[in-house]
Parts: sequence; C-alpha cells; structure tokens
Amino acid sequence: MANQGCLGFLFNLFGIAGPAAPNSLPYRTRESLLTPGEQPFYPVLRLAVGSSYQICPKVRLADLFAVKPYNQAYQNKLLPMHIDFLLCDPVTLRPVAGVELDDRSHERNDAQRRDRFKDNLFESAGLPLIRIPNRRSYDPHEIRETLLQRIGHRVTYEAVAPRQKATSGPVAPTPIVGGRKPLK
Repeated sequence: MANQGCLGFLFNLFGIAGPAAPNSLPYRTRESLLTPGEQPFYPVLRLAVGSSYQICPKVRLADLFAVKPYNQAYQNKLLPMHIDFLLCDPVTLRPVAGVELDDRSHERNDAQRRDRFKDNLFESAGLPLIRIPNRRSYDPHEIRETLLQRIGHRVTYEAVAPRQKATSGPVAPTPIVGGRKPLK
C-alpha cells in the first residue's frame, strides 16, 4: 500500500472516497456517441442502407477532408466540426455521402453559418451532403428514397415491411428475406 498520509488513512478506515489521485483525469465515458435526437434516427438509417454502406457516426471534418495546399487557418476551421453520420463503402471505407440530422438548433444564426460552410465544403469536394429534418419517427423507405436520389447508385437492403415506421425504441435488425435485393 502506498504512503497515503493521515487523511487518506482516515478516509479508508471509514470507507469514504477521498480526493482523486493526483494523476487521475476528470473524464468519464459518455452513455452514447449519439445525441438524444440522433439515437432514434440511427437504427432507421441502418435499415435504409442495409449492407450497402458502413455508417460512421460523429466523423470530424478534419479527418474527412484534407486541406490542399496545406493552410493552418483552413485546417483550424475544420477541427471543431463533425458530420452526424458518414456513409462509407463497406469494404474500403471510402466516403460516399454525409448525413446531417437537422433539429431546431440549426435555425440559429451561428448554426446556419456552419451549415452553409459544410454545404460548400461537401459540394467543393464532390461529396453529397444529405440533410434530414429531425422528427419523432422516421420511415426507412423514405430515407432510402432520399439516399437513392442524392447518391444515385447502389443501395441494397434487407427486406423491410411495407411502410414500417420506426420510433424511438430500439430496432432489431430485419432478417434477410429471399436474399438481398437491389433497389430499382
């Protein structure tokens, strides 16, 4: 046992948690990577994309985009920003499209400036950015159609019951019925 001093001895004697160790840090694990608004959307997005894309949540823009030629001011602008969801090729993890879930906070002036910057950034890089309004429930078919319109290429999926609405509860993976079917 390390030398803990008189106060540490008393804390231990009475089963009281003493002050944090000098090298401990004030961090804790978050309950989820997703915000409460993003949590009900994620399983619906999983249903909508099936096995077509890997979904990466909370990707920093500085990890997604390279500044060419390198300029520290442009790089610094990317550092505090992220994209809600990034759809990637499931084998190579090549980025295919960004998905932003827009809630009421996007009505603020500062958020609108960030949104315009993100829109311009994705457009100049040739990467689609799909904005989905935040709702209480989502329709996987509607999300899939939006993705097809914006991405314009393959989206295969596991069968989903017609017009099934997903709510904020957990969504179990839908079993594959008759194999994977590409959308027309």
